[in-house]
Amino acid sequence: MAHRYEVGPDSGRCVARAAEDLQGTLGARLTAYAVGLRDSRLIDSFARQEEDPRPETADRICDLHEITQCLVERETKDTARAWMVGSSPLLDDRAPVEVLHEQSRTPARRLGGRTATDGFERVQQAANVYLGAA
Repeated sequence: MAHRYEVGPDSGRCVARAAEDLQGTLGARLTAYAVGLRDSRLIDSFARQEEDPRPETADRICDLHEITQCLVERETKDTARAWMVGSSPLLDDRAPVEVLHEQSRTPARRLGGRTATDGFERVQQAANVYLGAA
């Protein structure tokens, strides 16, 4: 099974970089919640490469990172965080982190040659609409 994060000697560094960026943008607690982890200290462990996440968790970290990086490229980190926790009419008036959290409780599925989640696709589309309107 192929995974979204890079495979090879630098694969841990890819997830570590994503976890570190997410801590700076969303914070460890919100990041952990969005990817379905109960212990927010794991995000710091991943960022420091002290621990490796399960492949599904690594995929979700990379998906969340992809969305937040798109937001941060056009908005401030504070605005990106506010968008992630605010309700969105495109997500049935739910916050993007809630949609991602709920999806993290169900198995990821294969989509277009990579592991993806319905929640990720929905949140990514909502972010694209938001950025198009911003």
